[in-house]
Amino acid sequence: MRGAIDARDESGDALPVVGADAGFDAAAPARSGRPPGAGDAPIVRAPAAPGGAGRVLLVRAAVARDVLPDGLRAKGWSVDVVAAYRAEPRILSPAERAAAATCDTVILTSPSVVDAFRDQPDPLPVPPTVAAIGPVTAAAARRRGLPVHVEAIEHTVAGLVAALSRHAATDGRRS
Repeated sequence: MRGAIDARDESGDALPVVGADAGFDAAAPARSGRPPGAGDAPIVRAPAAPGGAGRVLLVRAAVARDVLPDGLRAKGWSVDVVAAYRAEPRILSPAERAAAATCDTVILTSPSVVDAFRDQPDPLPVPPTVAAIGPVTAAAARRRGLPVHVEAIEHTVAGLVAALSRHAATDGRRS
């Protein structure tokens, strides 16, 4: 966790915080010594529910992993999950397909993006470099038959850019 987040309500009681730095420790699998994507679930870093009870609202996509709500429940929280949006894949236009055919790299930012890429009616060409934002997306890509050449250590856009830059510097070509 890069920066501790201390959220408090009007009474000063600590509240669970859901966000990039507070919801879970995505680096836990790497520290466990197991390879990324080896089936490890992130460790939820939330305080135990006060007095053994507390309630949190988790607003997220309709299709999402249950790591965070399950982890909060394990800490004693009552979790209400609300699906705020649904990602709907679409068929690429001929112009988009033509542009995709000339790319050096495909960047995958979630398992649903992997599915949208692989589920096109006519398969899209796989460029020389496949990059994933983290181990969950990399595992989804591999399950769908995609080789993963670049995986971000820090599972953020900045981490992905850094991983792509390292890959381009060591591979000798721009990706």
